[in-house]
Amino acid sequence: HPLPVEEMWGLKRRAEVLRRKFKCETIGDVARLPVGVLKAEFGVWGEVIHRWANGIDWSDINPHSYRAPHKGFSHRTTLPRDFYERNEVAVVILELLDEVCHRLRQAHQAGRRVGLGLTYEVLTGGFYRAKTLPRATNDPGELYPVLLALLDEHWDGSGVRAVSVSVDMLQFRETVQLSLFENVPARTRLYETMDEIRARYGETSIMRAVSLTRAGQLRERSMRIGGHYA
Repeated sequence: HPLPVEEMWGLKRRAEVLRRKFKCETIGDVARLPVGVLKAEFGVWGEVIHRWANGIDWSDINPHSYRAPHKGFSHRTTLPRDFYERNEVAVVILELLDEVCHRLRQAHQAGRRVGLGLTYEVLTGGFYRAKTLPRATNDPGELYPVLLALLDEHWDGSGVRAVSVSVDMLQFRETVQLSLFENVPARTRLYETMDEIRARYGETSIMRAVSLTRAGQLRERSMRIGGHYA
């Protein structure tokens, strides 16, 4: 197949190894590699790569397996106590945003609208507000300042008992227009590396320092299943 090796689904950074170590420029080059060579380099993934490069997929075809496209991603948490300090609420917002952006990256999508919801003490009152951005992104570094601005504009200082973060107006990441003045590829590689570490070693294997503060909820949430302790 004449397509570049990076176009093959599922390779990620393995494509760089195939180019550098095995001089594979196209999917056809990968298909011609002996399966034993690929298995020696990538383990069980080597056999999968060899099959896919040769157009072989043993997955069952299920006509009922279609899933509608996501309209948006959101994450919500109920706090163990009322939060009155801005810096504590900001920590929770950042943790939820990281989770939402992780799910966006897993779906190869980005969003143009970001929303923040707060529920006040005794679970009565609160607000939900959203802001539309000039371009779609799944970068928490771009979305977090927008969420803080929404917090500062709409929060009246009441005790916060629940927080939600959402991103919608989705686009596939490949169609997102990147800024010429930002180091986007480096940040993208950083987030993808963090995703791989969490997938292999668990959600709390790599965390922001603020998650270790009293306001952090990530470690607490990781010990629950469906909101309850395992």
